[in-house]
Amino acid sequence: MDSIISSIVTPVVGSLMAPIKKHLGFLISYTKHVTYMKEKMAQLSLTEQDTRHKWEEAVARNLEVSHHVSPWLEEVEKMNQKAQSIPTAGIGCFNMAKRYKVGKQSYNILVEIQALETWRSTFEFTNKQKPLAEVVTPPTRPFITDSTQNNDFESRDLIRKAALKSLQSNNNESHKMVALCGMGGVGKTTMMDHIKKDVEASKMFDRVLKVVLGENADIISLQRDIAEYINLEDIKEEAKDARADRLRSIFERMSQQGKKVLVIMDDIWKVFDLKDVGLSPLPNGFKLLFTSRDKSVCTQMGVRNDSIFDVGFLKYEEAKALFFRVVGLSDGDDPPLQKIGEDIVKKCGGLPIAIVTIAKSLTDNIQEAWKKTLWRLEKDDLKDLERITHRIFEMSYENLKDDNDRAIFLLSGLFPDDFDIRIEDLLRYGWGLDFFKDAKTLSMARGDTKIGVNNLLRANLLTKSDKVGCVKMHDLVRAFVLNKVSDVKQASFMNYHDDNNSDWYSCERILLKCTNMTEFPVDFTSYPNLSMLMLMDGNEHLKFPQDIYKRMEKLEVVSYEGMYVPPSLLTFQHSITKLRTLSLRSCRFINDDISFIGSLSNLETLTLVDCRIGRLPRVIGKLKRLKLLDLSGWVDLRIDDGLFENLAGLEELYLKHNPFLERPIRFTKANCEELEILSHGLFALEVELFENMVKPQNMSFKNLERFKISIGCKLKELEDGQGNALTNTIQLGCECNELSQCKINEIFNKTEGLHLQVNEMNQLEDILTQHQEPFSNLIVLHVSKCANLTYLFTVDVASGLKKLEQLIISDCPLMRTLIAVENGMVGVVKLTKLNFMSLTGLPEMESFWDNVIELPEMVELILGDLPKFTSIYPRVHNTSEMQSLLNKKVAIPRLERLYVSRMENLKHIWPRETVDENINASMLRFISVEECKNLRNLFPLNPLPLLKHLEELVVKECPSIEVLFHMELKSNNNYKSKLRSIKVHKLGSLKELWRMINVGHVLNKCDLQIKCFNGVESIKISNCEKFTNIFTPATCNFDLGALTKIIMRHVGAEDDQTNASISRGGEDISEMDEDVINPNYHACTYTWATCHQLQRLDLSFDKRVKEVLFEMDSTHQHFPYSLETLNLGGLHEMSHVWKCNNWNKFLIPQHQPALQLQLPFQNLTNISLLFCNRLKYLFSPLMVKYLINLKSLYIYVCDGIEEIISNRDDAADANEEENVASSTSSHQISTTLLFPQLNVLKLNGLPCLRSFDDAGDTIHHQSQLSGEVLINACRSSLCQYPRVISIWGCNAISVLIPWYAVGQMKRLEELEIWYCKTITKVFDEGSASGTTLTTPTVLLKTTNHVVHVPQLSNLKEVRISGCDLLSHVFTFSTLESLKQLNFLNVTCCNAIQEIVKQEIHETTSPKDDHVVVFPRLTTLRLEKLPNLKGFFLGKNKFRWPLLDTLFINDCPQLMTFTSGESETPKLKYISTGFGKYGLNDCGLNFHGKINEYTQTTFPASSSYVTDSKGTTFSFHNLIKIKISYQHFETLIPSNVLLQLQKLEKIHLRYCSEVKEVFEVVALEESGFNESQTTVVKIPNLKKMMLESVDDLKYLWKSNRSMVRLEFPNLTTVSIENCDSLEYVFTCSMVGSLVQLKDLHISGCEKIEVTVKEQEESEAKMTMLPRLKSLKLYNLESFKGFCLGKDNFSLPLLDSLQIQKCPAITVFTNGYLSTPELKVIDTSFGLYYVKPDLNSFIKTKQVEVCTN
Repeated sequence: MDSIISSIVTPVVGSLMAPIKKHLGFLISYTKHVTYMKEKMAQLSLTEQDTRHKWEEAVARNLEVSHHVSPWLEEVEKMNQKAQSIPTAGIGCFNMAKRYKVGKQSYNILVEIQALETWRSTFEFTNKQKPLAEVVTPPTRPFITDSTQNNDFESRDLIRKAALKSLQSNNNESHKMVALCGMGGVGKTTMMDHIKKDVEASKMFDRVLKVVLGENADIISLQRDIAEYINLEDIKEEAKDARADRLRSIFERMSQQGKKVLVIMDDIWKVFDLKDVGLSPLPNGFKLLFTSRDKSVCTQMGVRNDSIFDVGFLKYEEAKALFFRVVGLSDGDDPPLQKIGEDIVKKCGGLPIAIVTIAKSLTDNIQEAWKKTLWRLEKDDLKDLERITHRIFEMSYENLKDDNDRAIFLLSGLFPDDFDIRIEDLLRYGWGLDFFKDAKTLSMARGDTKIGVNNLLRANLLTKSDKVGCVKMHDLVRAFVLNKVSDVKQASFMNYHDDNNSDWYSCERILLKCTNMTEFPVDFTSYPNLSMLMLMDGNEHLKFPQDIYKRMEKLEVVSYEGMYVPPSLLTFQHSITKLRTLSLRSCRFINDDISFIGSLSNLETLTLVDCRIGRLPRVIGKLKRLKLLDLSGWVDLRIDDGLFENLAGLEELYLKHNPFLERPIRFTKANCEELEILSHGLFALEVELFENMVKPQNMSFKNLERFKISIGCKLKELEDGQGNALTNTIQLGCECNELSQCKINEIFNKTEGLHLQVNEMNQLEDILTQHQEPFSNLIVLHVSKCANLTYLFTVDVASGLKKLEQLIISDCPLMRTLIAVENGMVGVVKLTKLNFMSLTGLPEMESFWDNVIELPEMVELILGDLPKFTSIYPRVHNTSEMQSLLNKKVAIPRLERLYVSRMENLKHIWPRETVDENINASMLRFISVEECKNLRNLFPLNPLPLLKHLEELVVKECPSIEVLFHMELKSNNNYKSKLRSIKVHKLGSLKELWRMINVGHVLNKCDLQIKCFNGVESIKISNCEKFTNIFTPATCNFDLGALTKIIMRHVGAEDDQTNASISRGGEDISEMDEDVINPNYHACTYTWATCHQLQRLDLSFDKRVKEVLFEMDSTHQHFPYSLETLNLGGLHEMSHVWKCNNWNKFLIPQHQPALQLQLPFQNLTNISLLFCNRLKYLFSPLMVKYLINLKSLYIYVCDGIEEIISNRDDAADANEEENVASSTSSHQISTTLLFPQLNVLKLNGLPCLRSFDDAGDTIHHQSQLSGEVLINACRSSLCQYPRVISIWGCNAISVLIPWYAVGQMKRLEELEIWYCKTITKVFDEGSASGTTLTTPTVLLKTTNHVVHVPQLSNLKEVRISGCDLLSHVFTFSTLESLKQLNFLNVTCCNAIQEIVKQEIHETTSPKDDHVVVFPRLTTLRLEKLPNLKGFFLGKNKFRWPLLDTLFINDCPQLMTFTSGESETPKLKYISTGFGKYGLNDCGLNFHGKINEYTQTTFPASSSYVTDSKGTTFSFHNLIKIKISYQHFETLIPSNVLLQLQKLEKIHLRYCSEVKEVFEVVALEESGFNESQTTVVKIPNLKKMMLESVDDLKYLWKSNRSMVRLEFPNLTTVSIENCDSLEYVFTCSMVGSLVQLKDLHISGCEKIEVTVKEQEESEAKMTMLPRLKSLKLYNLESFKGFCLGKDNFSLPLLDSLQIQKCPAITVFTNGYLSTPELKVIDTSFGLYYVKPDLNSFIKTKQVEVCTN
């Protein structure tokens, strides 16, 4: 008995004691918890610092950063504050309560720290760039556009806005593709660029991709360009279709993530299939913008006519304005000249490119030149605009005064269409072609190049590029250049064909893009006059003749870009003696050997940029005339000793490594010594002296004119304020004494960008040796982490900064001031060009300096972590306790953008009292304030005189701010603010935005209007728990007439805090009116009265919203008539969005059309509701009449919603309702469409939703069912109006479309029903027994039953899933209306027995001879329907003329598809979860259960094997196996091997438990004949792809059972990430692979060999006769192809890749024959296979071990 009691009591007591022990632990282990908490907080602080540093660096470098980083940093900050708030000191031993409390708090923090550490471990920092397509916040710097290109003419503006409106339109199929069309030069691309900037600035899309096609576009290049925009670096698929599939999967994933994406395709010349780039069908959220010269191309691409916008010629007045703006002549300046100009404009025909080009040639305003231009245009009398432009370009070309300008212009025309032409390439090619006759050095020639390019830009013959250091040429200008053969013959080919013009044989310059070429044209070797050859984009398959340069004796320039370069391209004949420039960019070299270049004795510039090669051979030092050597972008490069010492004539050396890779050039000691000597003669140098042995103190820098040098840190690109890379930059990250020994300061006076991170530097002068204006050319100065720096400049140094534009100082813990006061000096320091300054992380900073500093051009100022300052701007009468930064001695008259953050002691931006309006703030346009915890005041009481230009205000995480604008009406109402946008976030004390004081005496004056902020357009407030109202007093007439957008998220407290006792900021508001202090005051009541133009209203988790949002009959209510979008979420107390107790006053008059009235909410187009759980319904029937423009309605997760439309509140007073009804004519009701514009209705997670509306209840309660009542019910039914209906997780609804509405569904195009567990019918066809209805509805009547036939004439797509009570989708009578249905998907519906139900009533039952046709159905998917017996079980015949995709899976009861015959002329296959089956003669007319054939694994039993041959789903008809994420061990058991005669492809993905693909069992188990070898052929299998099959051991077991598998047509085997696989084949298996062409194996960590030796086998010759490509990648354990005794013959193998296979020792142990293999692709580069493959691998292994 005791034991029984003990067994019961012990666990009970233990369970009761557990929580007691836990709480005792808080007390007993108090000290341990506190100590451990402090230790963990210290560790967390270090982790936080490291994470923040990496995050800031990643953001600065535009790298991808996990979205978790920012919130994690925020949580750590909160945790730190929480930990610091725990009182851990001075707690006595006997203070049990406090010890317990602190112990518990410490323990809880430890738990949270552990969670933060776990969270931190989930994200990492990489060097992956953000996608180019990602839309980020627009740059904060002022953006300056070329005034000549502004699209600001009325005709252009109208088109641009119309195109934008089309792109903005949501859910509109007709505007998914938009096009701009017009002739060349009319301005399509310019307008497209403006539209791109508009959508990026407005964040209309999350991603914007822009690709340029041009006249000779090819799909592979287009795919690559798109991939670059989405950072798809590993688009490794080679086949066009495979690449398209990869892009499609990425786009679909973006769509599923809710991303909105705009794809811009510029300059389309011809039609192509969007499927080739993964954009057909276009995913949801995607839109396309085309530009093209040919409208028919756009229509053929699928753009509707109403989405094509013609960009035509400028109107005459617009053309004239553009011309005179470019030439700089104002109206009335010079009437005679103006008259000539007007005549010139008329000749240009309104074509912008012609106008701008000719105008730029006439900017000198010389009348004779204008007259000559007009005479030349009139003389030709050209009518064709293309000829006019050609003539204008010719005139502009002839007007070029300098020969260099002309030469550079013609050379620029050789580059491909829309190419970013590097200005540096123009210099280097021009040098090789001897353009610069007077230039003695490259530096002089570079100056001539810049002058020439600038002249061409001014002449509009070149245009600016988005890429730094590049220009572009318009395609019309390029066409002119290529057609102009009088000066020089040149040609540019997009691919070469033998039928090209014979005149090209005399060409002097040729560019050839080799995209997808396999053979280089032999006749190219017959161009004897060729002086310049450019080749681009040739892959490894391109074969070159050995004597390519045989007749090119005049060759001076050779340029290869993006090429695989065999030695033949670098083997220059001795006759090539004139070659002066050789440029190789992004090339790969076979054999890692470029030593042939050493024979080019006259070579003067050698460019080897971003080339993959491990070694620069010493023979390059033989190039005695070499002036320029560019090795930029190389990785892990070794330079032979002795190379530099021979390049005595070198002028320019570029050694900048790839910034995204960690391995720079590796210098040997000899390299360093040679480089130190070489530096004395250099004029240009780019080098990173970091982690190598180069000693800066031994180098000479004094002769450098062009340089980018880093010492002690990585070399990074420095840019000016416009994003242009600076030419001469220095970055120093070392000790101060090292710099004192170094002569780098000799070139400080030439430096444009300087970044200092120098230890032991007290001031900038510490690194100077000369003091005479040492930084006279400095543009950007960045100083960071200088631990000893106390001040930056002396007065002399500061005064010498004549060109300084940007100054950035960060993380200098001892810095007190910018400029030191020397010897009591008094004066003025003026930095005349400084426009940007950032001061952050300076805890000891006290001032700029003690005297006057003038910053006349400063427009942007960033301040952060400056704890010494309590104010930014000073008081009028400054007091000692007020430490202000921008005091009266700091003059910044043009400051436009001010950022303030993390200033912990800051109390004011401006002090509260009135300040002088002449202070440095009057030009401010943007203010951002973040994380200033003690900040209380932003602005003074009279802010408007200071903020005349303020447009945008952002305030975040400042918990002490109670109000943004605390204002006196009398001081401010005479001013008008330009403020447009206000954003506030996490202001815990904020109560209102505007607080007007001293207005009590005027509140009764109704005509008083506060207009000072009537330009505000957008207000966004989030996470402000105490916020009550936008302005107070709420009853004052505060004009917000321009406000279009209000977004409120997580605002307001649980309890209404507006009551009579409220005191704000210590100031009583008793003077305010009663509505403000009334505890029943509704926070939103007065808002609408002031927001006449409000278009968007978002209220999410707004605790100020009570039961009703809009009181329709409130005496105070004013309605937002312009409201277009209403988003409501988390409004837990709201029971009504709209409520009215007396609708009489709102009724639309009987004879007054609604569209002619100003009605409340008449412009409302989009409504979205989320988490509004008290709502029972949304609209009343009478409210609906106002929503004539509603287009989309989304209701998500509103637990209380029972109906969308309900009259339950309208009918509270029956008499009143009768009055309502009688006042509206029945004619009006019967003809009015309630939702004439409704496109989309989406309902998600509404567990109480019973129906869309209560019209059925209305009918049900009628004593007599009159025709009028039924008609009204039909009209008021919501479901008949949307184009798209999507319903998800609504588990109270039984019938989706009620019987009285089924006949009115003609607008419906898409229907989705997901996981509605209680739905039994989609369409309810039957009404009450004996009821008749005379309406437009199609009606079938029997004696006792009325059937209402659904009318679905526009229904195109149906998706139904997870509806377990649904028995069918359609009835037979419905089929007649499904003429547009093209997609039907039904899955996971347990009760469905047939898709189309056979009706039993005599008038509705189908006649057996009636043929049912689905004329447009292309796709039908039926999956996981356990009770499905057939699509239709009646006897009718079916025709499916377009059906080409049928998927049936997991339908075990499916006996037959249709009982009658089914005709499917386009259906070739049926797909299942196992794969794809070919149709036999019976097609869909199969009979019998098919479960055993459609399941996702083969059954173990073979009982049906012989019986299944004649059925559609037999293994005899299996064409393709494709399985993902399934669990079984054997894919194909032995008992079905003989049936797989049609199998063509196997694709197995993520089936982790599969151990073998083909099962080959012992003889006695297989049923095969034991007396002889049985050969089992799988004759048609062509491809086998296995991905991430973790447990895979074998493809098939090779056994001695006399059963042999053969695969006579298997061509491709691809195996990826199969970690248990140790080998692929045995030697005996190889004999069956007679057609194998491609074998690719990657990521299999255990695989040791490809072919495993069989035990006790004798050596024999094994052949893979067709193998051409073998790729072995990332195989950690791989030792060799075969390590047995067998000899191997691979007669056709010509492509071999072995990369990241560190364990390989040999390819085969036996003899190996590979006669066609010339080159091997390794981790080290491309190499020739010499003398044979085995010897090569052994040699390479020795080299690796040695190195």
